[in-house]
Amino acid sequence: MNDVMNINPNIKVYKLTDFIENTSHKFIPDPYYTRNFDLTFELVKAGCDSLLKHIINNNKL
Repeated sequence: MNDVMNINPNIKVYKLTDFIENTSHKFIPDPYYTRNFDLTFELVKAGCDSLLKHIINNNKL
């Protein structure tokens, strides 16, 4: 994330977990490290669903 911010410090960078309501996860865990592929899948799916709704409702990030 810092690499993207170094390119242009004026842009807003979001994490996928920023779009997930009611989660204690700040990052999506690496399933190869945690061996919890189901959790990773659920977080990615929830984040993508919420991000899509946000884009549709606001027509922007």
